[in-house]
Amino acid sequence: MSQQSRLSCNAFKLGLLGAFSLAQIAFGSTIAVIDSGVDFKHPMLQNHAWVNANEIAGNNTDDDQNGYVDDINGWNIIENNNKLLDYKYVGTFSPDMKRFFEIQKKMLEGSAAAEEIAWLKKNVEDKKFIKQLMKFGNFVHGTHVAGISASKSDAAHILGVKLIPTESPFGFDSSLMSNLEAAPSDEIKETILKVLISQFANFQMQIFTDISKYIGGEKSDVANLSLGTNTVALQPLLKGVLRIAFGRDASAEELDTWSKFLVNSMVESGRNFVGQSPETLFVFAAGNDGKNNDEFPVSPANIKSTNTLTVAATQGQAKIARFSNFGVKHVDVAAPGVGIQSAMPGGDTLYLSGTSQAAPFVSGVAGKIKDTNSDLSAQEIRRIIMETVDKKDWLADKVLSGGIVNAERAAAAAKMSISISLTLAIAQAKLDVADVPTLLSDFNFNDENIFVLPLASFLK
Repeated sequence: MSQQSRLSCNAFKLGLLGAFSLAQIAFGSTIAVIDSGVDFKHPMLQNHAWVNANEIAGNNTDDDQNGYVDDINGWNIIENNNKLLDYKYVGTFSPDMKRFFEIQKKMLEGSAAAEEIAWLKKNVEDKKFIKQLMKFGNFVHGTHVAGISASKSDAAHILGVKLIPTESPFGFDSSLMSNLEAAPSDEIKETILKVLISQFANFQMQIFTDISKYIGGEKSDVANLSLGTNTVALQPLLKGVLRIAFGRDASAEELDTWSKFLVNSMVESGRNFVGQSPETLFVFAAGNDGKNNDEFPVSPANIKSTNTLTVAATQGQAKIARFSNFGVKHVDVAAPGVGIQSAMPGGDTLYLSGTSQAAPFVSGVAGKIKDTNSDLSAQEIRRIIMETVDKKDWLADKVLSGGIVNAERAAAAAKMSISISLTLAIAQAKLDVADVPTLLSDFNFNDENIFVLPLASFLK
């Protein structure tokens, strides 16, 4: 019998496993959304909320003794309580915030009127407007991300972890700078500065370690992190630090060197946090700067482990999004991330674009894989996603897998892996499930003037 015939016969036998598969799906995967909070009152999410069965709601007692009191649907790590969304912001933003993104969607489709385009471009130049837009973006971000993941996995439960406040200034602790200014030479100052940066990086990533222990303790199968920081975002912070250190403005080259050192320090420190939960697949957004992560590092996107996936954004199935970061060493797969509709707090929906939207697509697919075969490990889920992509020539030098995640093919491989080896299951799924077709609308999107929110920053 040929290899292909054996694969077909094995696949046929899966009919006998239908009841078993349905029993597995009934339990559902757990996807932790580490972000700016989740509105579980939203119609898209109210039936997807993870519920801590070992905690009694409202009794102000840590019933399961995990260190988190009344963590019914997750935990607010920044305010140390169980309030996963600050509802006081609902209804407080100008309608122009949503209008901005509605017009942008029209621009992508080529249907925006001239006056709408003029209005949007005028507001992009308005610093006050953009400041409010960033605040609005932070507020809606976590709910939007959660909605995308939930839409890809009917049985999945979303565990909310609020890490990003709606408004969040950050900087170095002034006490850490006390010895730097008084150092007798530039050489000693550089040594002290490296120590301070390493301490700062360790402090930032310790937060993730604590989160990892929490979600690992709650058996999260997937964790989505549509957040991060990069060298460009850190340079304004470092300008002041370097001015204190050396008594002058740093050159562009110095800023580049020190910002890369800081991000790489965070990435190095971050390896520990993904190791805390080896059975959780951590899915990272690659970043929205249009840069190569192999040259310009992003944290946590550049953390590499057997239980991590970093995701670039595509314009449908047609091309990589103009804004998307990439990198064949540090970015693994791609997924749609342009003009994605999902939930926003208060029961409404919104179209947003970014690798922030591509990552939860992959997290939802990972959850679906786990729903289909609960015996699969994080490493095996990662392998299925990586090896069932739709290969694209234009991604060959952009992402490690060379392709876009194919949700149907990945789920098919997971189902077949119940009865046959993972290698054979992936091979058969590649034979059985076609590539996702490229639509005419994928090509017609015009993202020349698209405004993409930067990755939400987790720095404190």
